[in-house]
Amino acid sequence: MRKRKVIVNPYDHTENDYIKLQIRCIEQAGMEPMPQKGNRCDANFIVYNWYENMDCKGGALLIRKLLMLNYYRFFRKKIIWVMHNKHPHEAEDRYSLFMMKYLSKISNAIMILSDETVKSLQKINPDPQIMKKVYKVPLISYESLVGTIEPKHCTDELSLLMFGRIQPYKCIELLIEAVNGSKYRDKLKIKIVGSSKDEKYVYKLKKIIDDNQNIDLDPRFISLEELKEYASKADAFALPMDTDSTLNSSAVMMAFSLARTVICPEIGTTKEIKNAKDFIYTYDYKNKQEHLLQLRKAIEHAYEERATLEKKGLLARENIREHNSIKSVSLHFKEMFECCK
Repeated sequence: MRKRKVIVNPYDHTENDYIKLQIRCIEQAGMEPMPQKGNRCDANFIVYNWYENMDCKGGALLIRKLLMLNYYRFFRKKIIWVMHNKHPHEAEDRYSLFMMKYLSKISNAIMILSDETVKSLQKINPDPQIMKKVYKVPLISYESLVGTIEPKHCTDELSLLMFGRIQPYKCIELLIEAVNGSKYRDKLKIKIVGSSKDEKYVYKLKKIIDDNQNIDLDPRFISLEELKEYASKADAFALPMDTDSTLNSSAVMMAFSLARTVICPEIGTTKEIKNAKDFIYTYDYKNKQEHLLQLRKAIEHAYEERATLEKKGLLARENIREHNSIKSVSLHFKEMFECCK
């Protein structure tokens, strides 16, 4: 039987390995994934990730994207929109929000990564009919890509790792301020690593760090091997983020895949995890000042419980092995493709 073909857009993403895992799941679901370029006529499905993101081209880019969507609709291709965030992290501009609403209307399926996404989707498009085409396909464990690392044994210090692109929505300045103002400041070591296109933001972070020698800011892209090396020296991952835009976090899934617990706000990803309070440090906040206070409180709590962090990391990994493996998530992909033939 001939495999049905699926365009995955983007097909290559140098700074986000989620796409690699998505492609593997689609393959395991019995489909043939492929890039958009050169395959427009052959595909049965098109899976769009972050298609609503717009750059400085604004309206011109919006028109090009709309033309592409309607090209596929004309040839009766099945469009699947993956809703990753409440709105793009870089900007909540009118073009992006228009595109999100348009995608919610014309897509044959809307793929969500967590139940929490439904609330944001309904704000974008309150039409109750769109719920008939919503399919939950959970985030995927990274363990097949990163393997395992040695446990980090407890010391009198707490080593935290923050990784990923260095952008304002990651609230890195709050992480630095939380550590600088902590009663355990001298016992907290922070490694912040990731690429950045915003030199002004990096400069701002360096000023906030001031003279704290325990905070190491390294604004560059790192490979998975480097990430594993840094993670092996960390007790936990610190992942503060702006919940105004964030719904899901692959960084949280990466931490769990490496058997490390996380300190982060309550988001869609953490709400999906059974008994999450047993092994992760989450918190809620309503404004920036409250975020700072709750983040500092969570860090200090983790420091006081540092002897338990190794066990919590192992519990986190066991949890996603059961619910977020490629084998498990590929079944969700298979169901979605079958339902929107």
